Amino acid sequence: MKLRVDAEPDGNKIQIQSGSGKKSIRDDRIDVNKITDKASIDGLIPKQVKRGLSKGKLEELINNIWKAFVWLRTN
Repeated sequence: MKLRVDAEPDGNKIQIQSGSGKKSIRDDRIDVNKITDKASIDGLIPKQVKRGLSKGKLEELINNIWKAFVWLRTN
């Protein structure tokens, strides 16, 4: 399953999504207020999402969520 991370500054939210548009298979929200550092992101990713990822893909997802978080904080 290919995942993407969306950051929406208007709603101050980060989402993990797969699929496209209304046909999204996954649509999980990450509570940006609970992100304290990059390491804290791992505990915020739903177990169902982690289960389908290799260690490398999980690290990539964490990096993308971190980039989205930093972007939200600077915009």
